[in-house]
Amino acid sequence: MLSYTPFFRQMHHRHHRWKYVCTVVWTAIALFQSLHGQKATIIFRMDDIVLQPDSIQDEVLQLFKRHGVPLTWGVIPFSDAEQARGQTDSRYLNTLRKAIEKGELEIALHGFSHTRRTGTALKTEFAGLSLQEQSRLLNKGKSYLEDTLDISTPFFIPPWNTYDKNTLVALSSSGFEGISADLGGVSLPNGLAYLPATKIDFADWNELLRLSNEKQGVIIVLFHSYTFADSRFTLRYLDSLLARTVANGNTCLTFSGYVRHTKRFPSSDRYRINAKLRYSRWFFFLSNRQNHWVFLERSWIYTATLVALILALVGGAYVGVRTWVRT
Repeated sequence: MLSYTPFFRQMHHRHHRWKYVCTVVWTAIALFQSLHGQKATIIFRMDDIVLQPDSIQDEVLQLFKRHGVPLTWGVIPFSDAEQARGQTDSRYLNTLRKAIEKGELEIALHGFSHTRRTGTALKTEFAGLSLQEQSRLLNKGKSYLEDTLDISTPFFIPPWNTYDKNTLVALSSSGFEGISADLGGVSLPNGLAYLPATKIDFADWNELLRLSNEKQGVIIVLFHSYTFADSRFTLRYLDSLLARTVANGNTCLTFSGYVRHTKRFPSSDRYRINAKLRYSRWFFFLSNRQNHWVFLERSWIYTATLVALILALVGGAYVGVRTWVRT
């Protein structure tokens, strides 16, 4: 009988075999990506913004400017009574306009008033409303932001990241180019760009940068002003984080910048396959918490799957030969 070394004696147990296989797969995929040499793009999305001076959001914007990293604000335009929120101070609005013109800031519509409108247990402002009502809210919110800042507002961020198919139809007919929610929503092949938030807050940033060196795609980081109420995430920490990101060589863009510059449009197909990757057991070799931080490109997923299948076939042949030799 063929004798086992201590290592293969451990591998005889199922738990260790699967752990070994997953490690080999991840190593092979990481090697492939490092040879390819392309880092993941990073988009920073700051939600729940009101167009008025605010010490936290204004200092955050200044930090991003200092490091040359663009920022996307998700702006809430109206109150519950459909009154405009924020101030119309010309100096403040001119400051924002200059930042937008320089590509330092992008404005996205973050709902209408960020309040529940359907009376259901689900936290949502849009899901469940009629197509007509959703179109009304989207058009009014979009027009207000564009008229106030003299800009284009091509992206929509639904409150609580919840929406339905009527939302997607209304977005398309209202002149929006894309949506940023999360990977738990629906999609339609109607030409919209899908750029879901993949990472919440700034925890484990060194791990995120390491991951960005290994995978093709985009990382969308979602945070709020109240993120900085957490003692771990001070503005000084954000300053250091942005410096490390720039030093790592990551390309940082806004939603619109990414859609303009990417060679692979973030389509509904890409959204669906990433959702399957997150929730399907068939992709166990790619499914872990860190991997979900990247909205992967389809070509990377297909290549990684091919590598995994080849390794599985080789591994199966190896186990078969060893079993045959032992018998």
